[in-house]
Amino acid sequence: MKKIIIVIFILFLPFIIHAQTTIDEIYLLTVDGTIGPPIANYIIDRIETAEAHDAAVLIEIDTPGGLDTSMREIIQKIMNADVPVIGYVTPEGARAASAGAIIMLACDISAMTPTSSIGAAHPVSMGAKIDSTMEKKWSMICFHTLHPLPRKQGAMRISQKRWSPKAYPFLPEKRWTKT
Repeated sequence: MKKIIIVIFILFLPFIIHAQTTIDEIYLLTVDGTIGPPIANYIIDRIETAEAHDAAVLIEIDTPGGLDTSMREIIQKIMNADVPVIGYVTPEGARAASAGAIIMLACDISAMTPTSSIGAAHPVSMGAKIDSTMEKKWSMICFHTLHPLPRKQGAMRISQKRWSPKAYPFLPEKRWTKT
């Protein structure tokens, strides 16, 4: 399994690293559980440490999702990182659902084991039931958060752009192809 990660990283390395940059280290982060403030702090802190050492970041992820605020902090850090951030859904049978799927979209490279899954992101209420108007509002906020992510890295994002509409079926298909 580690060989697969190394091969994926080596194959995509020229596309994500500037000509003068050399990556000598890869920081491995493991996310196994719900996305919340402790996980957000862990990922943000480790990305900052990796930036200080010019190291790439590999996030191994297995999550059912989590809090919107924590997810937004993570994707903001990933999108503004000065080093490559790779998302990898692992081990076999793992998932990157809900907030995890959106975090994967924000990564420079996203990969997954053959038996893992990704997607099924939809805002949910923690407590009282929300009405249809509020559900539509949150769905559109979610859409406007994730819609630009596949364009972040241009050609590297094509495969993710293909699966995004299937992962988020509550959004109109035509929205994914607008430029």
